[in-house]
Amino acid sequence: MAAEKTIPERLSELHKLQLIDSQLDEIQVLKGELPMEVLDLEDEIEGLQIRVQKLEDSKKRSARWHSPAQKQNQRF
Repeated sequence: MAAEKTIPERLSELHKLQLIDSQLDEIQVLKGELPMEVLDLEDEIEGLQIRVQKLEDSKKRSARWHSPAQKQNQRF
């Protein structure tokens, strides 16, 4: 049969368990916030994709406006 642990040994083990429990609580909080973080990032990506598309469209319009054929038509 194992010898009984001293009070300081028990307190030390209790302290270790409390630290582990605190770490588990932190993980649960982070895990709970993770889906919200993912949604925020997905929304940001979508917004950036829309912005890129608008800039590309603007670039195409600008290129058509400044094309050599357009410049010749503007002279007349």
